[in-house]
Amino acid sequence: MLGFNELLPFEEIRIAYSILYLAILSYYDLKHDRNIPERVIYLLSALALPFLALYPVKIIQLAVGEAIVIAIIFYLLYKAGQVGFAEVLVFASLAILLPVPPKITGIIFSIPFIIPILIFSSLAFSMFFIVYAIRMLMLKKIKIKMNGGIVALLIVYALFSFLFFKIGGSIAVFGLISFLLIASLLYEATKEEFLKSMVVEMPVEKAEEEVVALAYERKKVKEILGKAVVLTKDKIERLKKERIKTIRVYRMFPFTPFILFGLILSLVFSKLLFFF
Repeated sequence: MLGFNELLPFEEIRIAYSILYLAILSYYDLKHDRNIPERVIYLLSALALPFLALYPVKIIQLAVGEAIVIAIIFYLLYKAGQVGFAEVLVFASLAILLPVPPKITGIIFSIPFIIPILIFSSLAFSMFFIVYAIRMLMLKKIKIKMNGGIVALLIVYALFSFLFFKIGGSIAVFGLISFLLIASLLYEATKEEFLKSMVVEMPVEKAEEEVVALAYERKKVKEILGKAVVLTKDKIERLKKERIKTIRVYRMFPFTPFILFGLILSLVFSKLLFFF
């Protein structure tokens, strides 16, 4: 067991900074069309590092290890075009600021607190996506299409439900996973038209590290980009040299606000994942 009071001093300050950090990034994410200034996110993320000096050696090793692992995972997701680079830095910083559950959560044993944050961030986004998708369906802007992914998810859910009721476990966890699977099913059923609805054409001059809509791009652009999913500075310069004026990208939802909600929900409800 880890004694949180001994191992994690200045809990209130670290929680407050984590919330402030995410609130500032959420502001830029929402108000500036997902464009968070590099100097802002680098500065705010760097300010998380001095908190390591507050921890005993054991916790420093744990926090740094968590940050490295989460950064690698999210960097791979970033290169695959699934998340922005901001999420790489955000989750790594949260792993340093809150490596184990704060005392306020009521969790008495040590687990990487980034796990509840990820779970509740996904929950917050799933709630938003379900409402958004239903609205789009009602407006007839997207349609449901059956595919193999839906069948696979239904099989996974059936197996999960069988094992849960056979072995037993937390009702809260069952409800949470069920909700996330429902959101996944809805996404899988509407994925093709949903992604199509997110495609926008923007000037290459204004492009930054965008997720390219390769499926809807012109042949010449595909030849220049190759298999690149994320638009890098090198690719942008090459597009300019080839006199490509516009590029089609996915205009995805801002995600840092959902991480902020996920953190707050984790502080209040994460105990339910283990004791209910």
